Amino acid sequence: MFNHLGLVMFAMLFSIDGGKEYNGFSNGQTWNGWAMPYFTLEVAKQIADDMNAVTTEEKLVYDEASDTFIYQTDYYPESDWERFEATEHDGKKLYGIGAGSWVWDSERIE
Repeated sequence: MFNHLGLVMFAMLFSIDGGKEYNGFSNGQTWNGWAMPYFTLEVAKQIADDMNAVTTEEKLVYDEASDTFIYQTDYYPESDWERFEATEHDGKKLYGIGAGSWVWDSERIE
């Protein structure tokens, strides 16, 4: 699979702090040493459901009208909420949930 920049995307497993693993894709880019994952809509919605089940101060919400996931927090104004828009990768729509801001670990799927 290739992304919009022509970089090869690899199937990976992603987790934060040893938590639940999610299937996604990476082009190998990192942020401060952390993985920058991309997920399908289905997996991104599962991440949102899992996150929203354990916290009320932070929510990951899918906005169908803008095809965007919004990371809402009680301690930041709405104008500072993170937005993760869909991007096209080799004909697939993927969402960079936390790519460049969350501390994702990754493991390549063989």
